[in-house]
Amino acid sequence: MEAKNSIHAGHRERLRARYREAGLDHFTDHEILELLLGYTILQKDTNPIAHRLIEQFGSLRGVLEAGEEKLERVNLVGPTTAFFLSMLPDITRRYYEQLADPKPRLMNPEQCISFFIPRFIGYKNECILAAFLDETKQLIDYAPIGQGYNNTVHLHAPTLLQEAKKRGCRYVVLAHNHFTDATPSLEDISVTSTARATLLTGGIALLDHVVVCGTNAISMVESGHFNLTKPKLDD
Repeated sequence: MEAKNSIHAGHRERLRARYREAGLDHFTDHEILELLLGYTILQKDTNPIAHRLIEQFGSLRGVLEAGEEKLERVNLVGPTTAFFLSMLPDITRRYYEQLADPKPRLMNPEQCISFFIPRFIGYKNECILAAFLDETKQLIDYAPIGQGYNNTVHLHAPTLLQEAKKRGCRYVVLAHNHFTDATPSLEDISVTSTARATLLTGGIALLDHVVVCGTNAISMVESGHFNLTKPKLDD
């Protein structure tokens, strides 16, 4: 047993040494998983477990997004390991949030998309986020504002208006995530129309609604789904 533990420890230290020397650029997905698994699986060779996870979920991303329940079904993956791996995308999202400009200006669909894509990293359920902007379209705040299920969104428009007024904003941009593709559904379009009309009663304009699916996203303004007419985003 001591010899086996020594072999595993030596292999893990070699992986760490490679990372310290050159980063992850030359690591395969299963080698990155080996490195991670070494912190929760201490007494076993993590190489076959890492390969098994990649075979099951297709990629490192697939593993990290699988969720605790599915991960625990894989042989030798216990609750602690499943929790640890599932937590990493949420940590990544927090990192991106703190790395980004804290007060960007969202002047056009491209800037809206760039703002929202990293903010859905790690989400395991559909969620609607709202960005609240001042008169110059600079970010005041953003926050979850509703839930979605089965590629449809559920938003209480009066609550959105209340939250917008509370922040003293002039403009709002909505975004929500899909898990199959970024194409807006009929329900998405209906919710957007209702939100837009409700906000206007308070003198607040809805500039766009972005649908995010992984690293892909669609601006409902740019795609023509926003309404019969497109508001000007750059005035």
